[in-house]
Amino acid sequence: MNVYISEFTGLGNSILIRNAVKKLKKKLFNIDFHYFGDNKYKSFELLENDDSFKNFINIKSLIGIYRLLKMPPGYIIVTSSSFIPFKYLFIILLFSKSIFVTDLYNLKKQNFFKRLVLNFLFYLRSKFKRKTSILDITNINLHEIIVNYNLIAKTFHIDQIKNIENIDKLNFIPNNKILDKFGLKSQKYICFQPNCSSGNKSPKNWPDKNVLDFLSNYNFNDYKLVLIGEKNENRDFYNNFSGLVNLIGKTSIYDLPNILFYSKLIVAVEGGVVHLSEALEKKVICLWGPSDMRKNQPVRNSTEIIKYNLPCAPCCVAWTPEQKKTELDFFYDCKIDIQCMRSINYLDINSKINNFLS
Repeated sequence: MNVYISEFTGLGNSILIRNAVKKLKKKLFNIDFHYFGDNKYKSFELLENDDSFKNFINIKSLIGIYRLLKMPPGYIIVTSSSFIPFKYLFIILLFSKSIFVTDLYNLKKQNFFKRLVLNFLFYLRSKFKRKTSILDITNINLHEIIVNYNLIAKTFHIDQIKNIENIDKLNFIPNNKILDKFGLKSQKYICFQPNCSSGNKSPKNWPDKNVLDFLSNYNFNDYKLVLIGEKNENRDFYNNFSGLVNLIGKTSIYDLPNILFYSKLIVAVEGGVVHLSEALEKKVICLWGPSDMRKNQPVRNSTEIIKYNLPCAPCCVAWTPEQKKTELDFFYDCKIDIQCMRSINYLDINSKINNFLS
């Protein structure tokens, strides 16, 4: 049996989907899992040495779509965190012979016109005797790993889960020669990611003033501080710190896991780097602000979370039909200038680093 899982999401979501698959494979022995999508954030390359997925199918081109449609029929499963863009979904629903599975949550997220189109496409599939399964499974109060697991578990009639105790280790081949490329030595540096969301405005970013205070008061002289992130997340004031190793926008998807793997520890805002670092079994300090911890909080017991429990947090909650807001909406709607992230100061981080190093 073949299961094709959609990938139209960030790197962190791919790590969490992969973790659900790892756990499912311990119970579904005769199923091959495949990952398909547009590979926007290079998840396929990151997971290529992991044993979660048998094939990676990039459908950004017509050749990729054709390859997906020619694969042996099975189940196409669209998770709540990774709905397929309509330009691909239209073709898949019309021409795929696989059973199309998603949950009711995904349909509720669409506007009236898209829901109308989807229902029509589902009707056409039924006329061609192609099955569609809409499951009412998603509970926004549950962790994303659990939601992904339960959607597939319900599809195959196995027990669902309510808790997640750990994140499975990512299988990848370390390459310490990458350190030479950036002038680094194993275990002699700390990774720091103060921003996320590809440089867009986000309430999850640590404000620049706080970052500047941290850089100005960084006194762990035995460990270089290495900035990581995407190109659009760079700041001009980073150039004012001669001892800082600025790798923002300079690392490939092959470099990043190695940079994280050989570091002493990682300090990062909530997002893909935190989930990837946990999958590499690294020590992590996570800066947490407006997000709903029930949905995608770090899982490993060794991860330290710095969080101020403001009365308004979490405001950036999982999507609900009653509140159709994006991350950008939450940023502009905040009336107290993202105080949940501004409250986190360099003393909080330095204290956690001292605890780790001692």
